[in-house]
Amino acid sequence: MAETVPNDVVPTPELSTLQTNEPDPDDQEFQRINDTSTAVCNRLLKSVEMLRREVSAMQATSILHTLLKIIRYAYANVAALEILFLVGFSEDVMFDNLGKEDAYLVLKRNDPGLLWLAKSTLESSTDLAC
Repeated sequence: MAETVPNDVVPTPELSTLQTNEPDPDDQEFQRINDTSTAVCNRLLKSVEMLRREVSAMQATSILHTLLKIIRYAYANVAALEILFLVGFSEDVMFDNLGKEDAYLVLKRNDPGLLWLAKSTLESSTDLAC
């Protein structure tokens, strides 16, 4: 006697061979990006340590909090990002060891005159001149 399959039973699908967008850990480009992110993180840590050696603990804490506020506000507001892009920052991407993408800003155009112009414009626009 032949077995019948009820109409409400769905056959088990075969496993998909569709590849994900995760980077291949053996990929040279992935390794280059990972090495770059490690280098950036190391430079950031060295810079923070240098800051802590050059100023008092209270000043270092205040400066680091200010920098953190700037970065948080810039990412939360498109117009603020536009200002940063205008003065020479650009967005870059790095990947952590698990391949998770993380965006960050890099000052690629180190132009003191342009930074001074932006500082002066912002000070006059907000009456923050010190």
